[in-house]
Amino acid sequence: PAEYWDALATGFGDRLVRFDARLDGALVASELCLAGPRWLHYHMGVTSETGRSVGAANALVYEAACWGREVALEQLNLGSGLGGREDSLWAFKQRFSPDPGRQFWIGKVVHDEGAYARLAGEAAGGDGFFPAYREPQRAASA
Repeated sequence: PAEYWDALATGFGDRLVRFDARLDGALVASELCLAGPRWLHYHMGVTSETGRSVGAANALVYEAACWGREVALEQLNLGSGLGGREDSLWAFKQRFSPDPGRQFWIGKVVHDEGAYARLAGEAAGGDGFFPAYREPQRAASA
């Protein structure tokens, strides 16, 4: 929902960084990152079929890493697979690591439950997805 994007922009300001890939003027992939004091954190990305065919997601990860280096960030945190699993998303991200299989931990603490509930909306009471916006959309029941 639009409110989610507004909250990101308001909360992160210029620390919300977007990288776009275009081919012949058309947007074929986009990546959204959050810049912290020392690390650049991958938040989400999307790639069109055309973008997939030309490796646009790979190019964006590379561009994000280059940008992070230019602004003196120490690490690019791509995260893991869905729910911490070693799935195809995890395998994609591992290809960029000089230390594949590096251990990591996922924090699932909500410090401001009221703000979290407002941002997550109906998904806040979901089936264990964290953050709640990652819960798959359910088909409307008849």
